[in-house]
Amino acid sequence: MRLLACLLVGGILLAAGCSTPGPAPVASREQVVPTTPYYRVKPGDTLIRIAWAAGLDYRELAAWNRIGDPNKIYVGQ
Repeated sequence: MRLLACLLVGGILLAAGCSTPGPAPVASREQVVPTTPYYRVKPGDTLIRIAWAAGLDYRELAAWNRIGDPNKIYVGQ
């Protein structure tokens, strides 16, 4: 009886340890890029990420903002 109880508890602990956590939450588009036509560059932003979040091509976004080198954007821009 004691062995059966130990096996049962061990099986439950083993099964609980094998479960996987759910997927990480994903930020919505509104959380990344506001719905207004303006966006202020934050530390760590890249033009590619900003464009992707807005559903745009980074080259198009660079052209609209007269950015010659898409690798050079600045915080507050």
